[in-house]
Amino acid sequence: MKKTRSVGFLLSLVIGSLILILLAVFAVIAKGVNDRARENARVASVVSVLQNVVEAREALRSEQGIMSTALAELRPTDADQRRWFVGLHSRSNVSVHAIERRVMHLGWRGPELARLSAARRAHDRIFVNVLDATTRPGSQRPAGIDSAWMESLFVLVAALDAQAAPLSRHVAGTGPFMSEMMRISDIAWQLRATAGDDRRSVSNLIQAKRVPGQDDLQHMWIVTG
Repeated sequence: MKKTRSVGFLLSLVIGSLILILLAVFAVIAKGVNDRARENARVASVVSVLQNVVEAREALRSEQGIMSTALAELRPTDADQRRWFVGLHSRSNVSVHAIERRVMHLGWRGPELARLSAARRAHDRIFVNVLDATTRPGSQRPAGIDSAWMESLFVLVAALDAQAAPLSRHVAGTGPFMSEMMRISDIAWQLRATAGDDRRSVSNLIQAKRVPGQDDLQHMWIVTG
């Protein structure tokens, strides 16, 4: 009788241990699923921010093209044109500011975010000067206003790229497929940027109404190549 109770006790102990092990395994699996779900949601949020970066870049490119053309034009702009310029600038400014807010929400509060905010504010200040310059004839505009305008744009785009870099690395680190997709996206944007540079070079030559010099041709060969 005593031996029977000992076997029964051991059997209950073994079954209880197995149940505890199964519960522990289920808990680990559930935690892993929950962690993956949270990470997938975070990756989706980061990808959405990167989409916003692409939209902001495109908005800045549109603003750059229109405002550069306005500065190249010697005649003053009218009120309707200036309202159009303000609308273009507001679109790009709102796009960049939205990226700042979403990056802060994701918890990415590194130096890249401070750099982006400073570049956006500086570009906003330059735009006010550029808009005022377009109200005057070309001969009465401040010297170097066009180069200051382009510099502020380049600084802002560079800050956007710097902010996008850690986000892209985070997405690429989730797996080989996403890594390859991010690589293709980077190549596509580089081609887009090169095509924009080529278009701007040709546009500047047309507006200058002069025969391209050797330096102009060499620059175009490099860009096209």
